[in-house]
Amino acid sequence: MKKSHAALLGGLLILAAACSTLRVRYDYYAKADFAKYHTFQFLKAPGNLNVNEILYNRIKDAVTDGLVTKGFKAAAGNADLVIAIHSDRREKVDVMNWGYSYFPFGWYWRPWMYWGGPWGIDITSYDVGKIVLDFVDAGEKKLVWRAVATEDLPDNESPETIGRFVRDAVDKMLQHFPPR
Repeated sequence: MKKSHAALLGGLLILAAACSTLRVRYDYYAKADFAKYHTFQFLKAPGNLNVNEILYNRIKDAVTDGLVTKGFKAAAGNADLVIAIHSDRREKVDVMNWGYSYFPFGWYWRPWMYWGGPWGIDITSYDVGKIVLDFVDAGEKKLVWRAVATEDLPDNESPETIGRFVRDAVDKMLQHFPPR
């Protein structure tokens, strides 16, 4: 009985992972010597930006945890790497024109389309969250590594949902740092 529960749980976890919309891209400066980087610090955001400090601190904590796990040390000054954190949230709109409708029978399947809505067109809006991490060589002042994570955000987000997105995104981003 326990084996069937474990198999069911494993299957559900695989299904949940497959449903994730988390996408990560990264790039790096190929001539950078990543072996010389051992310490890091964070770049403070300019005062004129409207920064969500709660989100910024979540990202900063996740990056710190991930880098410390990899053997890097946080430094108060004179670090090898300076990390800039950027985040964004945008509304996206998808329009799908199916090219046909069920008129005059549309009210059987889509009552809102029969009573004056556009036939054969679906419009969906959703929010997309984005986190960008820039790693800058402090001595040369050159960008040496960048990762961008985006994910479609749910309508019913909570602090726990946002925290999970940040942790998952940063973990997946740091899988590619340092480049091999």
